[in-house]
Amino acid sequence: LCTGASTTLSATGASSYVWIPGNLTGSPIVTPTATTTYTVTGTNASGCSNTATQTIIVNSLPMATVTPAGPIVLCQGDSVVFQANAGSGLQYQWYNGASAIGGATNISYTATAGGSYAVQVSNGPCASTSLNQSVTVNPTPVPIIVSTGGTLDVTGGPFTTYQWYLNGVAITGATNATYVFTQNGNYTVKVSKDGCVGESVVYTVQNVGIDDVENQLVV
Repeated sequence: LCTGASTTLSATGASSYVWIPGNLTGSPIVTPTATTTYTVTGTNASGCSNTATQTIIVNSLPMATVTPAGPIVLCQGDSVVFQANAGSGLQYQWYNGASAIGGATNISYTATAGGSYAVQVSNGPCASTSLNQSVTVNPTPVPIIVSTGGTLDVTGGPFTTYQWYLNGVAITGATNATYVFTQNGNYTVKVSKDGCVGESVVYTVQNVGIDDVENQLVV
């Protein structure tokens, strides 16, 4: 048996039976915690008795642990490597929820999707399952630049942080959801939400003239 498992003891050839240890009668169900030899004394209708023995071998369960321990929050496209405990002669099967992951039978597993992950570790007849490790995958924010007059605005939010760029260079102090442009060029904005960062496609400004700049400076 494996630790925690039960079995039924039974005997034949007598009218009544008493099992030891435990002074059990009939055909008892036992759950030994260690290898145990049971002795049964059978008595027939004439009052004559005889004994027999049966040894139940108890195999210990393998330990099943996973690192890192959850919960774990990822951004879309990221991954986390789960590592099971090592041991001689152990076999592994990874699960997401109640479903076994096909082909995931190595000591480690790389998770890229959200879910509740665990590993079953077996040493042949006996197996145990680790605690579940929760993985949450947050989507990558997708900012979109729109232009209204001389102002660039970000849609798709709200987002937690903003940083505007001109021709790939961060614009000092441009950390709001809007930006008033004063020169032509290629503008992008990086935003963050739930710890994940996303960047817009390039928005090209070509219509800034000297009068536009002067007017904006006056304002």
